[in-house]
Amino acid sequence: MVTGITSGLTSGLDNFTNTQIAEIHSLDLDYYIRDLYNDIARKEYPSWKLEMDVMTLENFKKQNFDPFDVTRMWASGSYHTVPIGRLVLNKQPRDQFEVIEQTAFNPANLMPGIPGPVDNIFTGRRLFYRDTQNYRLGSGHSRIRTNYAEYYRTYNRDDHAPVKENMMDNPNYYPNSYNGPAPYVDDREPSEKLLVLQTNAADLAPAAEFYRNILVNNGQRQRLAESLVMSLMPVTPPVQERGSTFMYLIDPDRGKRVELGLKFALINEKARRTNEEIDLLTTSNGEPVDVRKIFTINADQFTNQFLLDLQLSQDAERIPERIVHAKGTGGEAYLEVTHDVSKYTSADLFNGIGKKTPAIVRFSTSIPSQGGTDLMRELKALSVKFYTKEGNLDFLSLQAPVYFYKDPIHFVALAHAFKRNPVTHLHDFTQIWDVITLRPETLHTALWLLSDYGSPNGYRRMDAFPIHTYEISNKTGGRHYVKFNFRTEQGLDNLTNAQIAKIQGVDVDYYIRDLHNAIARKDYPSWRLEMDVMTVEDVKKQNYDPFDVTRMWERGSYHTVPIGRLVVNKQVQNHFQQIEQCAFNPANLVPGIPGPVDNMFKGRRLFYRDTQNYRLGTNHNKIRVNVPKYTRTYVRDGVPPLRDNMRDNPNYYPNSYNGPAPYVDDREPSEKLLVLQTNAADLEPPANFYRNVLVNDGQRQRLAESIFLSLVPVTPPVQKRVLTFMYLIDPDLGKRVELGLKVALLNAKANQSG
Repeated sequence: MVTGITSGLTSGLDNFTNTQIAEIHSLDLDYYIRDLYNDIARKEYPSWKLEMDVMTLENFKKQNFDPFDVTRMWASGSYHTVPIGRLVLNKQPRDQFEVIEQTAFNPANLMPGIPGPVDNIFTGRRLFYRDTQNYRLGSGHSRIRTNYAEYYRTYNRDDHAPVKENMMDNPNYYPNSYNGPAPYVDDREPSEKLLVLQTNAADLAPAAEFYRNILVNNGQRQRLAESLVMSLMPVTPPVQERGSTFMYLIDPDRGKRVELGLKFALINEKARRTNEEIDLLTTSNGEPVDVRKIFTINADQFTNQFLLDLQLSQDAERIPERIVHAKGTGGEAYLEVTHDVSKYTSADLFNGIGKKTPAIVRFSTSIPSQGGTDLMRELKALSVKFYTKEGNLDFLSLQAPVYFYKDPIHFVALAHAFKRNPVTHLHDFTQIWDVITLRPETLHTALWLLSDYGSPNGYRRMDAFPIHTYEISNKTGGRHYVKFNFRTEQGLDNLTNAQIAKIQGVDVDYYIRDLHNAIARKDYPSWRLEMDVMTVEDVKKQNYDPFDVTRMWERGSYHTVPIGRLVVNKQVQNHFQQIEQCAFNPANLVPGIPGPVDNMFKGRRLFYRDTQNYRLGTNHNKIRVNVPKYTRTYVRDGVPPLRDNMRDNPNYYPNSYNGPAPYVDDREPSEKLLVLQTNAADLEPPANFYRNVLVNDGQRQRLAESIFLSLVPVTPPVQKRVLTFMYLIDPDLGKRVELGLKVALLNAKANQSG
């Protein structure tokens, strides 16, 4: 018996138009997750009818199409449908990660009575899905609670955790004489197997059938054509032409609709490809690939090295994404010195007007994962790695000049609160505001993000700040304390909530696209690099802590010194190689910049290196994009990549065989400033932000609007706590937020009842 298992939603099919998608996208990127969660929460349990389309063996043999071809549907009248039952989602998972993320699905997980598919694609999936789960979860993934079989007895044991009973004292080999589990004879197994031979020939009949008969009216066909036109707009003309040709071959009406739509569509950008000579294809081992190896239909898949090379490499081609700042883009850059700052610092890259230092720059969002939106209100980053003669200097900058907290122990709590809820897998403003109001020092940065400054109009139009107060020293050892600033030369520009919603509805990669397009048209983004400076004496006489990253320096307590210009003037050649593998670390400093001395920085020195060790391995500084201009070290061996590995130099210090030796830096300050900090929360910085940094009533009202809109889904106790703090920061802010929240809650209630 040949069957096709299908399921149908009992509540009925319903689809969105492109316009509806854009509208929903502008407001809720998690619409599908939220819709499912809300249905289960109100006990409107989603359900599907499970049924199977059935062919007898005799029916199968007389078909004039391949019933095992996964690229086509069974012809109407060639089968009959048999109902089986209902699938009902009646409970939320107790923990998203434990129950959903750790579930290891595999189409090869079958059971007696269902020997399974016999087509070529399934033959490959049997191997590749298991390999994927081995890579993701470990070879013991079947022993993770959510994957447990109700009954299993196996000789697969030990290995990495988790391990359940591990078969206790049963022998670990088969056959054995000690009552170890034994196989059985399945009398239900078919006595013969159907030999399926398939073809690689392309058949447009299924696509034509879909257009003419599955789409039942003119509106559906026009919306399909519209979607095709939209997807073809940014495509190169040769590929557009090829796409149009196939549309005509499938159905002349379809081709005409697409061609006409393309003529009137505005092509905003054109993808570019290098027009180089075609190279010979090889495996990753360098073996040339015979053209017959690029197909596996009716062939032995396990002897096709090209297939195995592709598929088994794909399972491991993703490295762990950054916990924060996962989604990013970047470019090659340079820093050009425009002013003499030698009286402040002896750092080589800052000395010599006109000197250019190459750099790599990464821009990023902080909260969304790699597939998220650029337009969320959160800390955007501009990270720079300068390749200097004295080592790599990394500046990790944020678009706000302050940070949430000054004690590094709070990092995990804040990061977890801003990530998705562990049960609903939705961004949860209750947990965000809960942790913010329980750590009031975070309120200053929260106001920055919820104000106009929290939504820059692209990476090019934001300032960026490395946030810490850096100690710098000149060639005589003289010290100054500075805050570095990158000031955009494109002019500051921010988006309103309405503009964010409109853009997000059509382009969640808006920031990346804007940067890419600017570089492509040679409108190179640039920033002025400057530093706010205090002397040691200035630091000592302040009535506030100049090393506190949760507050800004007060006006009049410092002077500003220009340094140079950072210019992003080149696209990276490969995003993964140059951006994803780039390992930024604020502890990467150079002589003349001993660096920050605050508690937050001390924590970051450790945590950033540990992060890169996890993501890229302990030899991450030997990946090409992270390699300094000069390096001689006793850190060797380990997991690749490795460069010359110091060749035959001794691998210990001190030694008598001309191994690299340290130097004496006369520029190092002779004494260190001891910085003692307090955990006391101070609401003066957020009050100053509201009263003085925001310069007009419109800015203050937009801040209040962002706050009360974020409070709508928050639980009443946390709402009350937020309002209390808003009044403490400034009574005017409290009044605006409270009034706006009352109206917003009434509107939300009306929308729900409607």
